[in-house]
Amino acid sequence: MGGRRLTLSLMIFLVLFGLGLYLLMSGIAVRPWGFGEVFDLQRTVGGGLLMLGALTITLFQASQSNIPRDPAMVARRFLKAAQTGNATAQFNLGVLYDTGRGVPRDLIIAMNWYRKAAHQGFAEAQFNLAQMYRQGEGAEHDAAQAVKWFLKAAKQSHVLSQFNLSLMYEQGVGVDKDDTKAAVWCRKAAEQGHADAQYNLAQMYRLGQGVPCDAAEASKWFRRAAA
Repeated sequence: MGGRRLTLSLMIFLVLFGLGLYLLMSGIAVRPWGFGEVFDLQRTVGGGLLMLGALTITLFQASQSNIPRDPAMVARRFLKAAQTGNATAQFNLGVLYDTGRGVPRDLIIAMNWYRKAAHQGFAEAQFNLAQMYRQGEGAEHDAAQAVKWFLKAAKQSHVLSQFNLSLMYEQGVGVDKDDTKAAVWCRKAAEQGHADAQYNLAQMYRLGQGVPCDAAEASKWFRRAAA
């Protein structure tokens, strides 16, 4: 199947490129001994554009040729790499089981692969693992474990983990309520451009929650959140 697709692509390229070349040459009236006296701008430009188009299409197809279109094949490739300890593959395999793409949806298996990648310090896996503990998906609900993994990812500047960790401290879920720590993590996420964190931080400054009451700071962060 792949060979037939390649042959067809090559034929299309040759036809388009050849037609473009013919138009270009006829436009500038090439003769065996040199240029002719006639110059046809439309044919010359049209032929050049057709040749350029043929090259562009061929290069685009070449760039896409290595992207597997079969989700099951993608899953097998990730599994092979994940079994060698590749953290990125472990995370991606977790995503496939989490979403049911290329494999039957299985949150327990997804969580196992997330955990393997998370233990290697993969921040996205740590975040997903925290979310699963927080929501009780793939394992029993465990807010303390959620906080643990949000914290690990947050320390790697993972903005969503920083924001969620701030909420956990603010609400006292899985950890003792601590407005100061909530504000610290909220600010870190806000400084990375997270709009909800910017809004929450503005409210904290407005109310003096975990930070000194400061109308100017509140206004600044409200403006950033609204931008």
